[in-house]
Amino acid sequence: MSTCQNCGIEAPTKHVVFFQNIGALVVRFHRKIDAELCKPCINKYFLSYTGITAVLGWWGVISFFATIIFLINNIARYLGTLSLPKPAAGAGRPVLTEAAAAKIRPFVNEIVHRTNNSEPVAQVAREVAARAGVTPAQVVLYLSALVRMQSEAQRRKVPNAA
Repeated sequence: MSTCQNCGIEAPTKHVVFFQNIGALVVRFHRKIDAELCKPCINKYFLSYTGITAVLGWWGVISFFATIIFLINNIARYLGTLSLPKPAAGAGRPVLTEAAAAKIRPFVNEIVHRTNNSEPVAQVAREVAARAGVTPAQVVLYLSALVRMQSEAQRRKVPNAA
């Protein structure tokens, strides 16, 4: 389970890239979403981007061909997400509770060491979360809180140069 990069809930996600194209004869307007999304966000972006492209993408020579490619891409990528399960009922944004922090605390030295050695944060979070009995997002929130506290401590130590 991971965190959706659009809505922030903890849910199964899938990496998708959807394109939108609006043709305006001599210019075109295009957008792209390239993210790890949950099922509801995938549906939202697919329907919006593909619908707008299907209706407004054809006007212009370049836009005509771009629209064909974008529609094929969007449909193919969407078909690849059909097996993705919906978020659990009541799924929400991750929260770092005191109970979760207490479970993560014994792993602080490992987390700091591994992230300082350039290990991907997502990988460290997944592995530590499995052993600590928390979610990967809670490990990331804990690490963010550590970094924020460290920054504040450094800021207090440095005398004001003004």
